[in-house]
Amino acid sequence: MELKRCSNCNEMKSLDNFHKRKDSKDGYNTGCKSCRSNKSKEYYKLNKEKILSGNKEYYNNNKDKHNEWCKRYYQEHISSLNKYYKDYREKNKQHIKEYLKQRYELNREDILHQQKIYSQTPKGKLGNVRRAIKYNARRKRQLGWNLLYLNPFSNDIRVVGHHINNNDIVYIPEDLHQIYAGYDRDTHREILYPIICQIYPMGDD
Repeated sequence: MELKRCSNCNEMKSLDNFHKRKDSKDGYNTGCKSCRSNKSKEYYKLNKEKILSGNKEYYNNNKDKHNEWCKRYYQEHISSLNKYYKDYREKNKQHIKEYLKQRYELNREDILHQQKIYSQTPKGKLGNVRRAIKYNARRKRQLGWNLLYLNPFSNDIRVVGHHINNNDIVYIPEDLHQIYAGYDRDTHREILYPIICQIYPMGDD
């Protein structure tokens, strides 16, 4: 195994610990990967604002070029990138969950505002429909759909199936259902139950 001495830590290491460099005599960088990584991290810490400002300025001046490069790179490496992202999510589930929760708490108003704007775009509206379809499909799998009574309302009244528990449903007007849609499931059922008892002979048993 061929070895090389790192110019920073002065340790002898195998060549796979060095990045390749075409203009050097042996074809490798003088510093090992570990040392170069530490130096980069230290430089970033000391010059964070300058680096971020430079990156932002470059992006603003080269948006089309940058976006085209990203699109081309993704298309050429789609399989390896998808595998990398999948593996990363599996290994860092808890970290990602905590990060997203913290980010939401710190930026709640801005996030909700952006979501509201996006939901009004054609793409956002399509996403809302798809999410609703997935939610309803998952809900149907989790809950029973035993209809207790036939629909007592006239055809000009739009109705929905309301779960009085995890197994039984009754039809109620959609407008009535939507009034209390903002509550959690148990509260939603609890508020609507007295009203439902006035429509259907639910009984006390």
